[in-house]
Amino acid sequence: MSLPVSTSSSAQQPKEDVTTTSLTEKARDGYPSLAWLMHLYPDNAIFRRFGELNMLHLLRLQAELQDMENELQKIREEDTMSDDLIRMCHAKDFRAMRDNEEDSEQYELLISIGKKLQEYNAALALSLQSKGADQPTKRELRNLQEWLSRPKGGNGFLAGEEARVWEGRDTSEYVTLFPRDLEDDAFTSFLGGRLLDIYHAVLGHRQRSKYGTDSPDVDIRKYSGRRIRKASNIAVALMSSILPTLAILVLYFVRRMIVRIGLVILFTAVFSIALAVFTAARKVEIFSATAAFAAVEVVYIGGTTNSTS
Repeated sequence: MSLPVSTSSSAQQPKEDVTTTSLTEKARDGYPSLAWLMHLYPDNAIFRRFGELNMLHLLRLQAELQDMENELQKIREEDTMSDDLIRMCHAKDFRAMRDNEEDSEQYELLISIGKKLQEYNAALALSLQSKGADQPTKRELRNLQEWLSRPKGGNGFLAGEEARVWEGRDTSEYVTLFPRDLEDDAFTSFLGGRLLDIYHAVLGHRQRSKYGTDSPDVDIRKYSGRRIRKASNIAVALMSSILPTLAILVLYFVRRMIVRIGLVILFTAVFSIALAVFTAARKVEIFSATAAFAAVEVVYIGGTTNSTS
């Protein structure tokens, strides 16, 4: 994960050795600097999906195949009704059709259909693959847009129609090559998103030398995704240990049954929400864990009530 570093913070960094290739030096090269950025900071590797053009391409191939299919049906009927014995066998004998390919429109058309089908199936498979590709977050797209316009970044090198490539705001129109962790949950996303932005603005941009880049002149601060996930795991571990014991502790000091039942409802709701936010658990897993948590609370209430009586 990467974020821009303020100009004042960058100015305090030591001067880079002339042999080091920095992003500032590469910025004059245009696309090479952008390729360098995407290579070093994969969360900036964002590309247009061209969904509409992909669909148009598929529709064109589909229409051509439909026409070819109709033409093949007409030729089949002509061959079947022909007085030529060889042509009459084409529907039952591919070898006869192949051996007579110089006079067989059906065979030539089948060859053309095969080539067109390969093109169509390949385009269809690629479209399915593209639909399943991850899309960037709004934050990632915004950071790339800001880098393209910054003097110590892309410096607005894009011109003409190419300047519109990353101008969109709809992230569904883009794909990212940045690998997503399938276990990332809402809390981890928040921790590596808004909370990281706040930390970066207040403190992070001043500590680039600790977790930053190899080039002090690079106007970007790099953060470790592994550290973010580790912090998320620690928070989840604390939550999972505190919440159940806190519920039991509170119920211990409450004597009125109606209040206890209300607290059970409250703690159970908090527990289920925490599971949804802090973990990547499925709905059935959340339901099962919540039911088990509620059962423990009910058993505790029943046990303490009996002992009191």
